[in-house]
Amino acid sequence: GYAGEELRRAVEDLGFQAVNICTHAHGYLPDEEVYFDLYETAEELDVPVFVHIAPKPVPDRGMHEYDMSRTVGRPFSHHLVVGRLLRSDVFERFPDLRFVHGHLGGTFMASTFRYAQSEESLESRTIATDDEYTLSRQQFEDRMDNNYFATTFWDPPAVQYATRTLTPSRMVLGTDYPIRANIMQEIRQRIDELAVSDRHREQISHGTAAELFAL
Repeated sequence: GYAGEELRRAVEDLGFQAVNICTHAHGYLPDEEVYFDLYETAEELDVPVFVHIAPKPVPDRGMHEYDMSRTVGRPFSHHLVVGRLLRSDVFERFPDLRFVHGHLGGTFMASTFRYAQSEESLESRTIATDDEYTLSRQQFEDRMDNNYFATTFWDPPAVQYATRTLTPSRMVLGTDYPIRANIMQEIRQRIDELAVSDRHREQISHGTAAELFAL
């Protein structure tokens, strides 16, 4: 299809090292089949798919007032995308496909505990779940290994918390440049202040990104 052909031209002829998509386009979400031609080519060419929040969330009912579309809708929209990808068959179809999610995947990083079940779980579930879409802890971890999260959620406590829920090996430096140009002056200090090992700090600041983008 056209998307795959254009990605191949961008990578092979123009030297691009990734492709960017939004959390939704024309009503379609990234786990739907309309994206699969693009994913097949991205996997073949070994380039990651960067996911950025669309200007408006889907769905946005109840979010038109109070600036909720921006403050709640957009982060939730990205959370929705990560959750759908994890529960879908995208990573079974494309086991080597890698996604990089901007802004720590929206609110996803605060709710990772909801996506996997283990025998040790003591949570009392009052709502029936569909076993077809239930993830074991191992399935969750395996699919999470195809997902990386950029640190463009630059509230220091939130980023520190994400090192626990997402793990540092799945986090990459993000700046949101040029939206917040001043963060370029702050970002080194922010990374240095994270309570992580030197190895993990190196992964977040540049190591993992260098591997992802073949730098």
